[in-house]
Amino acid sequence: MSTMFAPRCSSFARLLFLVASAVLSPGAQAAPESLAQNAPVRPVRERLALSQWQFAPEQSPPVAGAQLAVPEKANWCPVTVPHIFRQSGLPDESAGWYRTTLKPSVLEKGESFYLVLEGAASVKNVFVNGQQIGEHKGAYSRAAFDLTPALRFGRDNFLAVRVSNRSEEAQNCFSRSTLYYVNGGMFRPAWLVKTGAVHLYPDMGSTGLYLTPKGG
Repeated sequence: MSTMFAPRCSSFARLLFLVASAVLSPGAQAAPESLAQNAPVRPVRERLALSQWQFAPEQSPPVAGAQLAVPEKANWCPVTVPHIFRQSGLPDESAGWYRTTLKPSVLEKGESFYLVLEGAASVKNVFVNGQQIGEHKGAYSRAAFDLTPALRFGRDNFLAVRVSNRSEEAQNCFSRSTLYYVNGGMFRPAWLVKTGAVHLYPDMGSTGLYLTPKGG
């Protein structure tokens, strides 16, 4: 019986030796390391500060029921966000427009792009290339807007944010109170958040991840 299995055992041992030699040889180890070193490392979620904007005061309140539109002709001036209306000579209970340019590359197509506003008083309307993306009410709550569907990759995209602190528009906002003063404008930082196609939605500008204790 031992004579019958001797050739098979010898062949199996030789096969194990060849496999081990191939795996443990210096050349076999170097290839994965070189590939890992050359491969670009992309963060799962990237956050870029949007601090440089142009600002223009809104000349008159919008007509009731009329659709909002980015002004084509306005006195745009460069500002740095955080920014409040009074820095541009406006009273707090007024409205103004902020605009900037985004240019995502063609290679970023398939990724998701969000505008995150940490705080702006009090009603925010966001537009990309003239298309309204969404609205958020509340000065002190963070807000996230998905810009992806309206973006044109490899080309300039015009991002505009209308911020209104007029009493008639902000009367139902949590930020309005007789106990404290509300600065009109984009008074907290703004961010461009880039993620992969599969990601956690940054709900209300958060990471989108919540932990709830059992029985809590």
